[in-house]
Amino acid sequence: MDHKPEQSRQKEESKTQPEDKKIEQALSEAQELFISQPVKEEIISAVEDKLKEYADDIRVKIKLAEYYLAAGKLNESEKLLKEAIDLKNIDYSGWAYRILGEVYIKKGELELAEKYFLLSLENNESRNIEKMCILAALTEVYVKNRKIDEADKTLKQVEELSDKSERALSILERARETLKQKN
Repeated sequence: MDHKPEQSRQKEESKTQPEDKKIEQALSEAQELFISQPVKEEIISAVEDKLKEYADDIRVKIKLAEYYLAAGKLNESEKLLKEAIDLKNIDYSGWAYRILGEVYIKKGELELAEKYFLLSLENNESRNIEKMCILAALTEVYVKNRKIDEADKTLKQVEELSDKSERALSILERARETLKQKN
């Protein structure tokens, strides 16, 4: 029996593990840098420099897109997210769709925002707190589109997912406030 394919796969896995740790470290350092000061062009440049070595990694693309979104660089964020989605990585597509939905809310393109939030829900196998974030954002889209019945239904889903943690209650309050603004 030939064990070369198995040995080759094990070598590939051992090569990617150290690379993964380096990427995770770079992402962690970029996060610390980003939250350390108010968002300015210099901070974005420093974060880009920190992550440029790993620019082809899907996690780096999505995280950098989040930073661009926070800095108001919507077109740059949208471009990176579309690149990430084109990589067709199931593990990260829900995350990319959610951030792209947020970009489209900021751009005022509510139909696209709704589309990407729904795709995020379909592709999201994560914790309830993440689903709550998506649903809260979707509530905002429905309110802005004057789909109040849909917003009410979505808010109920947010409430059902709440584990009463501080973060969950904050997300729930955001969704409720959004709905109150239009009632």
